[in-house]
Amino acid sequence: MATPYTLNQYPWWKYLLIGLVILWGLIFALPNLFGEDPAVQISGARANIAIDPAFQDRVAALLDTEKLPHKRLELEADRLLVRFTDPEEQLKAADILKNRLGRDYIV
Repeated sequence: MATPYTLNQYPWWKYLLIGLVILWGLIFALPNLFGEDPAVQISGARANIAIDPAFQDRVAALLDTEKLPHKRLELEADRLLVRFTDPEEQLKAADILKNRLGRDYIV
């Protein structure tokens, strides 16, 4: 009489290892699912330099005078984040803001 063959011919740990490798690959590839979001971050060079709504208005005015369109300005506790739609606009804005804001701010 012939012995029946089972479909599971490999040990359980090999299946577990394959599953973990696939899971790791999916997690590793996850950032590629999100598009790029070009932004410029501005913070004070020293602790006593305030990043406040008045500074946000100043940066918006600088970008408007240079005719650089931006998506939005996000004011956080100690930094200002300026988001753009195009990486070229981001690079132009970073250069302009570095020159205009001086050494008091880190762009």
